[in-house]
Amino acid sequence: MWLFNKKNDHKTSKEMRESFSVLQGQRNGKPFLATINMTAKNYAYKKEYPWCLGISIEFKKSTANGLATAKELKELEPFEDKIHALIASKCKLQYIGASNWYEHRELIFYISDPKELVIELQKMMDSKQEWRFNFMSRRDPKWKQISVFFKSN
Repeated sequence: MWLFNKKNDHKTSKEMRESFSVLQGQRNGKPFLATINMTAKNYAYKKEYPWCLGISIEFKKSTANGLATAKELKELEPFEDKIHALIASKCKLQYIGASNWYEHRELIFYISDPKELVIELQKMMDSKQEWRFNFMSRRDPKWKQISVFFKSN
């Protein structure tokens, strides 16, 4: 999967160190799995990436508990790579991780500016891709959107 194999090839000299952890639990009675870069909690340059970007991709076939099979996650990789490349071509980014919950996979990024990217993501979404997806961008200069991943049990 690209999040572990690809070098951070985006437009930044302030790369975030990579230290991914697998988190699991329940949300609304359904299993939840996430792979999150834990160094995001104390990243020194958050203010340079003030926009949270979430890309929610719908699984084609999920298991009874709503999660994807390993085969489907493997098949999803090229599409994730395509999205990552598009984001990197339009703005500076920091990849935070991915979560899997009830028939969806969400890719989580913090980006410098969504202006050009939102237009391109909307075009991509409207062009009937192999995978159905949606996205949201929200100004979040303190990265509060992802704070739930760093809370102690």
